[in-house]
Amino acid sequence: MAGRFRARGESAGSIPGRPDAARALRALILQRVAAFAGDGGQGWPVPDLPAGGGDIPDPDSSRQYNRHTCGGLLAAARPGGAMAEFPSQRIASVGDFLAAVGRDTEGWGREGNVRPWFRGQADAADPPLPSVLRQEYDQVQMTLTFRNRALAYHDCPAQDQIAEWLFLMQHYGLPTRLLDWTESPLIACLFAVEEVLRHQKAGPRSATGGTPEEPGDMGLWVIHPIALNKLSGIPGFELVTRAQCRTLENFKFAFGTAGEARMKGLEPTRLPVAVQARHLDMRMAGQQSCFTVHGSERKDFEALLGTTSLVRDGGFRKYLLARRLAPELLFELDELGISYATLYPDLHGLSTQLKLRFKGRPQQPMRSPFNLGRRGAGRA
Repeated sequence: MAGRFRARGESAGSIPGRPDAARALRALILQRVAAFAGDGGQGWPVPDLPAGGGDIPDPDSSRQYNRHTCGGLLAAARPGGAMAEFPSQRIASVGDFLAAVGRDTEGWGREGNVRPWFRGQADAADPPLPSVLRQEYDQVQMTLTFRNRALAYHDCPAQDQIAEWLFLMQHYGLPTRLLDWTESPLIACLFAVEEVLRHQKAGPRSATGGTPEEPGDMGLWVIHPIALNKLSGIPGFELVTRAQCRTLENFKFAFGTAGEARMKGLEPTRLPVAVQARHLDMRMAGQQSCFTVHGSERKDFEALLGTTSLVRDGGFRKYLLARRLAPELLFELDELGISYATLYPDLHGLSTQLKLRFKGRPQQPMRSPFNLGRRGAGRA
């Protein structure tokens, strides 16, 4: 591992002009690990740096081991003990993202419906968290009122099909404990870009997200859904249309009935659970939608999973894309056949796609998204 932390042109154990650099770096890493892992620094791999000097991170490497990418080891603790930083990798294009995902998920099983799941957001510093947990809501009264009144507007599930009800609520924008994911890395990328450009159009930055003119990064996350469920002792995907299962107990939080099945040995999970949903319309199908449902813990994904085996084994990863690249990425995605008309397969989606396509071409030639082999020189 030491070779990965060697500065260019330096030999191991040699840091001209910086004799204490390696010692200070190692001390900081160990201090931070102890601060948030609570296990003496055993939860994360620690770079093998000798106490008297040694290799340092290579700032010019295509895999930068800086505060974003050094396995989260340089992280300070958030209030409450959660991680302030999460292990991540910087990328500079759609091609970079596809190549990184290909490498990082190469060993994941893809039998049947098992695929990597992806999520894209405009602000990488805003970890994935269901909308109902981002603000204070009377979740139970809100969902029960929706269920009582929705029949006048839409074909609805049976009253006792609570999972189907929550999928319907999520689809129409009601805050729920569900979190949207997709099986497509390109669609996840487009969601992040779309959110950035939407904030740009709206003007000042909102509570989350940002505009291309602001410093900062978009965030792209990939998770192994089966490995996530194994953390809660659930093998594979549970069928939430069944009368009883642990995943369904998480849905019951929204209706105030979680825990009622304890006498039958069923309890809600502490961690989020991955669940496959019935696609309600063409938008869900086009977006290749899938969901996680939060359990009893209200923290975000990074805080909940940061010190688990899922992250240590590479089953939950994060990628960073500079927000200033959003217009270029939109062009790349359109060239690859992923556009607003893909996310929203209706006339509104088509109109939005065509407005962007014919508004004007970039002043400088874009890199071809099909040339995925030459990316090093253009890294941000």
